[in-house]
Amino acid sequence: MTAARTLLRGFYHPLPKPFGYTFQNRFVGNYLLYGTGSGWGAPQNNKANLYAVNWTNRDTAELALKHGVDRIEALGSDANRGRD
Repeated sequence: MTAARTLLRGFYHPLPKPFGYTFQNRFVGNYLLYGTGSGWGAPQNNKANLYAVNWTNRDTAELALKHGVDRIEALGSDANRGRD
């Protein structure tokens, strides 16, 4: 069994807080993607933000959406094929 260790404050990075309570997140490659949506109920908000945090360099981007973030799925490397 591995003992727990205490991390210094410098290991933490403040992140933007999304509006709402149905928090969704997923690690995809070097990024943490997160946002909020409506969960299992009917859509309750028409707009939301998706946040993308590059955990290797701490860069954070915010993308305004016209819908909530109820599910985040990683797509394979061919997901963009055909758009060139």
